[in-house]
Amino acid sequence: MYPAPPAAPRVQFLTALSGDRDIEKSGSTLLRTLFGGPWPEFAPLRRPYGVAAHDGRLYVCDTQRRDIFVFDFRHDTFAHWPHPGVELEKPVAIRVRDSGGIDICDTGRREVLCFTGDGELTRTIGLQTLKSSGGSPSPTEFHPVGVADGPNGGLAILNAVESRVELVGSDGGYLGFWSSLGSQPGQLYRPRAMAQSGSGHLLISDPMNRRVLVLDTAGRAVAPIGEPGDQPGYIADPRGLTVDDQGVIYLTDVALQRVQMFGMDGRYLMSFGHTDDGTHMPSPAGICVDRSCLAYFDELVSPGFEAEYLIFVSNQVGPDKILVYAFGQGPAPITASSR
Repeated sequence: MYPAPPAAPRVQFLTALSGDRDIEKSGSTLLRTLFGGPWPEFAPLRRPYGVAAHDGRLYVCDTQRRDIFVFDFRHDTFAHWPHPGVELEKPVAIRVRDSGGIDICDTGRREVLCFTGDGELTRTIGLQTLKSSGGSPSPTEFHPVGVADGPNGGLAILNAVESRVELVGSDGGYLGFWSSLGSQPGQLYRPRAMAQSGSGHLLISDPMNRRVLVLDTAGRAVAPIGEPGDQPGYIADPRGLTVDDQGVIYLTDVALQRVQMFGMDGRYLMSFGHTDDGTHMPSPAGICVDRSCLAYFDELVSPGFEAEYLIFVSNQVGPDKILVYAFGQGPAPITASSR
């Protein structure tokens, strides 16, 4: 159980978000106010996948609408994220860098697109970028589903179709790859997502092997997280994952319909989100944790519960597209899925 006794499990469901109706001062509401009468509703999210939060904003990849949308809690708006001159096809993962720049993995374009925070394209990484100049063989296909910091200021990009991590140097040159296709220790089989711990370790969702692969900063595999199974504490069909600043791993599992939490040592901590705790998570996908948006959800936190950070989970089936939870201290209800 997490945290350790006598403390109780501490996750509270706050709300669900789907589009502009969930933001009080959204653009369509403002237009109705200015011009009067009905105004066509801005279409809500349809099939959200990757999510990232930064500076009071939540960025969402919508694979069906083929675009990025932003809940800006600072200004109470929900809108398309502008990227003039660039047409996205199937964005599945998004990362906001500390500088505010944004990296998007687009499996439709088979590229990683790097933008400034204002949406100006600065760099595109595709198969041509990964042509080897000698040494490690280049990939023959490229379906990027995750991006993180790589060695020496470069990038590490999870290539789902080749089941490996491609390494790109700070100068744009191809440096080689980590891992390979298979089920042996240190291998991957059609991975889905990647996150990076504070220590620089890469954590990779590996659904066919039903585990989380962990690579250290030199690309060496360390003990994997999780064991195959269809009960809480085991891994059935993992999708998105993230790591908080305490080293706690959050993993969405579409077969178990919940989020599971593990320590970096592989110990199962707790889970939440199943129907037995009052929320509905039929098809969880992306996940992120964040403190910058916390103040905008104060009114939803139960009295006596001290929220420390938020957990955003994208949900691909049903009306509730983004589920919002708070992790904290206080009398949050203990549920069956929290044990």
